[in-house]
Order: sequence, then C-alpha cells, then structure tokens
Amino acid sequence: MEKAKKTVSARKHRRNKAALPVGIIVIIFAVIGLAAVIAGIIFGVGKLTDQSAKKSEYESFITPVIMFDPDPFDDVTKGNQEQLINAAIWALLKSDLDTSVYATDDGNLSIPQKDVEKYFSKLFGPEAKPEHTSVTGLGYEFSYDSAKQVYIVPITGVEPIYTPRVVEISKKGNTVELLVGYLGSSQWAQAENGDMVEPEPDKYVTVVLRESSDGYYVSAIRSTNAPETESAPSTTAPVEDTTDEAEPSEIYTEPFSEPTETAASASSTEAEAAE
Repeated sequence: MEKAKKTVSARKHRRNKAALPVGIIVIIFAVIGLAAVIAGIIFGVGKLTDQSAKKSEYESFITPVIMFDPDPFDDVTKGNQEQLINAAIWALLKSDLDTSVYATDDGNLSIPQKDVEKYFSKLFGPEAKPEHTSVTGLGYEFSYDSAKQVYIVPITGVEPIYTPRVVEISKKGNTVELLVGYLGSSQWAQAENGDMVEPEPDKYVTVVLRESSDGYYVSAIRSTNAPETESAPSTTAPVEDTTDEAEPSEIYTEPFSEPTETAASASSTEAEAAE
C-alpha cells in the first residue's frame, strides 16, 4: 500500500515538473502576444498620426492653388496663366513675408516679378515659366507693370472661396495623387460649445504632385467624383411594395406577420378533405 502511494506521488511529481516548463512557455507566448498587440496598436497609431501630419502638410502646400477654385489642367503650360500667377502671389503673401523689403505706394506693395517667379516654380515645378499678366480676383486686383517688372499688390484682407481637405493619399512612383475636397469658406458653422463644424465638400479634385529636388510640385489638377462610402449590407430580403402608402417598416416586417383568418380557414378545409 505504501509502495503504491509512493508510485502515485512520483507520477504527480513528474507531471508537475513537466507542467512547469509548459506553463512557462504559455506565459512567454502570452507575453509575446501582448507585446505584439501593443506594438501593433503603437504602429497603427503612429501610422495614423503620420498620415494626418502628411495630409496637413499637403493641405498647407496646395492652399494657395485651391483657395480660388482654379480650372483643372493636365499640363501647367496649358493651365490658366492668370489663375496660376494668382496662386503664386498668394503663396508669397501667405509665407513669412517681410513687407518692409518692398516699396509701398498708397497701401500697395510693389513686388518684383522675380519673386513671383520664385513661388511659381515652387508651386508648379522648376521648369514652369509664368506668362506675366495682371490678375483680377474676387474683390481685388494684382496689376502687372511690365515696364517696371513688378506686381502692384494691395494690402487688404480677402476671404478665400475654398479650403482644401486632403481625403486620400496615393503614391505612384515619383508622383503623389491627392483626393482633395473643396470646403466652402462661408459654409463653416459653430456648435453650441464653440467648436467649428466642418462643412461637407462642395466637390472633389485629384491633385497630382510630382517629386523634385526641392520636394514636390503641382503637375495636374483633375476633376473627380466624390469617394464612395460603404454602407452596411441589408440582412432582410426586400419585399415588393404593392401599396402606395406602405411604410418601409411595414414592407420588411410583412413576411413575419401572423397568418390571416383566410389562410387559417384554408388550412382547416384542406385538413378536413384529407380526413
């Protein structure tokens, strides 16, 4: 009897010794799994943050181009030159501009055309050359003086028509395609808590950026459709509406309604006939 107890005790001891490394392995795998999950979350959050930062960077860059709703183009040389020069001047004005370096006259700045050409190249590429001309905008005018080779720019505040919102970023080789929504500047609303409520985009375009030695530049703007939104699939088969005033809820709940008296009578008649 005592020998049998020793045998059972020895077996339990061996099982406990075998269970120990198995338990350690399970704990190790659990820790690895937890670490992988945490790493995945951190990577996902980091990727999301990086994507948001990139969108903000692109929005800032294309704002002077988008703000006054330029015509689409596939080639800068075929774009509306007045609109492109307008974008270049606004890019200059929105930079850390030191107005003291420019001559002023009656509240106007005299900006040399070479400064406009510099920002034109930043926006539309090093090979892009503007065809200098006066610009007529909504409530303002940038007059070009060909004799002095300067733009006469009034110092005044102007509200842009649109604010760009980058929805998607797609990289293809040495180009980046941005799906951009146009947010109407006059359509922003304020919530009760004081936060600004972003409007729905009026339209969408694809802005094509091409890489260069200085970063990137706008090579094309193309009209595009609004992005498709995924909707949850219906789990109930639609039933044909035979009435003009039926509500959708009545249509979808009809197959699950209780049997009518006519159907019950028909069933009873069939049962009696069978007997």
